[in-house]
Amino acid sequence: MATSMKKVEVYAALDSCEGVLEYLGSERLYWYRDTVELGGSVRVCRVVFYAPVHALVGILEGLAGVLDLRRRENVVTVLDVETGMGRPYRVMGRRFRQLAGSVVSRPLQALVEESEEKSVLYPAQLILVVLASLIALAGLALDNPYIIIGAMLISPILGPIYSFAVASTIGRRRTALRSLGTLGSLLLAALLASLAVSLLAGALGRGIGPTGELLMRARPSLVDLLLALILGSASIIAVSSNVTEALTGIAIAAAIVPPTATLGWALTLDARLALGALETVLYNVVGLLVGGTITILVVIAFLRR
Repeated sequence: MATSMKKVEVYAALDSCEGVLEYLGSERLYWYRDTVELGGSVRVCRVVFYAPVHALVGILEGLAGVLDLRRRENVVTVLDVETGMGRPYRVMGRRFRQLAGSVVSRPLQALVEESEEKSVLYPAQLILVVLASLIALAGLALDNPYIIIGAMLISPILGPIYSFAVASTIGRRRTALRSLGTLGSLLLAALLASLAVSLLAGALGRGIGPTGELLMRARPSLVDLLLALILGSASIIAVSSNVTEALTGIAIAAAIVPPTATLGWALTLDARLALGALETVLYNVVGLLVGGTITILVVIAFLRR
C-alpha cells in the first residue's frame, strides 16, 4: 500500500544550511539535522523531514529556490517512509529522532519566542485556574472523580511548565524564572480560592468533611513524584509534536490542581493533613518541571550522537 508521506533528505553546503532551515520553518515543517562527510573530505549539513505526498512538489520547488543544486554538495533525495514490523528497533530509533528533531531542531528563535509567550501570566489564566480549583474542590468534597476531571478541562497549567523546561535548557534564565513566577501565581490563586471557600463553608456550618478523594491527596508517596516526572515528559512531547495541548494539559492539571485545592481545604482543618497535601503539591511541581527539562536534555543528547 502506498504511503501518504515521503521522507526527504537534504544535503546542503554549510553556508546554505540556514536558508534551507528558514524555508522549512516558513512551511511549518519539523526536521532534524546533523553534519556528515561526503567522500570523506567535504562536510555538509544533512536535514531530514517528512512531507505529505500532495505537497511534495511545491516543497521541492521551494527548496530549489533556496538551494543551488548545481553545487555538488547540494543534493535532495526523496524516499518512501519505512513501514511494517521489520527491524523494530531501527524504526523506533528513527521515530524518536524525528520526534526529538521537532523539539530541538526548530530555529532557536522559534523556541525562544514560544517559551517567552508561555511564560507570561494573563488575567484570564488566573480566572480559569480559580474556577478549576473551585470545581476540583467540589469534586473532592463530593468524592466525585467525574467532577474533578471536569475541572481539568479549563486549567491553564501546562504553558509555564513547558516554558520553564525549554528556557532552562537553552539558557534563558530570565524566562525560566518568569515561568516559575507564573506557575507559582497560578497555584497561589488556586490555593487561595480553595481556602476561601473552605473557610466560608465552615463559617456557614457546612464544613467539608474528609472524603476519600481529599485524604488520598493529603498522603504523598513516591508514586506521585514518579507520575509527575512522566507527565512532565509527556508535556514536552505533546506540545512539540503538535498533539493538542488540551490532552496533556488535562493530565498535568490533574497532577497539580486537585492537590492544591486539597491544601486549601486542609489548612482549615488539620495541620498534619495540610503538610501532607503540601508535600503532594511539591512532589508534583518538582516532578513536572524536572521531567520536562530532562526530556529536552535527552533528545538533544540523542541527536548529537
